Amino acid sequence: MSARQLALTFQDAAFAPDDGDRKRIYVTRAQGGATALYRVFLYLDGPDLPFVDRVLYTLHETFEPRVREVRRTIDNGSCRLEIWTWGTFEASAEVFCKDGRHGRLSHALRWDEDLKAPGVTFVSGSPANGFERSK
Repeated sequence: MSARQLALTFQDAAFAPDDGDRKRIYVTRAQGGATALYRVFLYLDGPDLPFVDRVLYTLHETFEPRVREVRRTIDNGSCRLEIWTWGTFEASAEVFCKDGRHGRLSHALRWDEDLKAPGVTFVSGSPANGFERSK
């Protein structure tokens, strides 16, 4: 990141990083119904997380908007960003700290590995209309 490197990692998961529920994965269908979209979380972790002010996540070129800003708050201490995606890709996070330090992290998303976890339940629907469990 910089000469005074921060102890942070850029991570992703199909499970919400802050709620402890590792059994439900949310899925919906893209327009036209052919492609499954999965709810995925991008977030930061590490001992220097309290020093982070905000993060600019840069997503795959097919996302609109491609760059998303997340501020660290009491309710979002890990700078969590929720997206809906059908695949994995390389993303970056430009991290800005309260003391003026900043740097960039890159990460190849691996949320698809969560789909193979034992005991996972897929919950289907749309974010606007609620969800129901798939069988």
